[in-house]
Amino acid sequence: MAIALAASQDHIAAFFDSADSLVVIDARVAGQRRVEAMPAGMTATQMQAILRSWNVKVILCGVIPTITKKSIEEAGIMVIPFLRGKLVDVETGFFSGRLDEPIFYLPGCHRGWNPLVLDCYLSAKSHMS
Repeated sequence: MAIALAASQDHIAAFFDSADSLVVIDARVAGQRRVEAMPAGMTATQMQAILRSWNVKVILCGVIPTITKKSIEEAGIMVIPFLRGKLVDVETGFFSGRLDEPIFYLPGCHRGWNPLVLDCYLSAKSHMS
């Protein structure tokens, strides 16, 4: 099981479509991460296939087009949008269940996801290990 952070250098990309890479973190192995390039011009089907091949279950990102979000979610992947911050801080916030704190909100954005979903996910994740 892995999470992916839509990255622009060492921060969450403000826009998913402008991310230069996805930082993929294996949640089962502490500290195991890799950077994957975001191929330009991918179709929704190609994006789903790539994310599945990386075993991604959650994407953390900034603003994401609704159609892209829905496409990713159709592949069984949770999308947590409207985030900002340094990658390491967002990663820590995710694993400690603190992404609902205002420090992670994009300016002017209210949480576009339900923190209860994250709580359920973290609870289920703890049983996967």
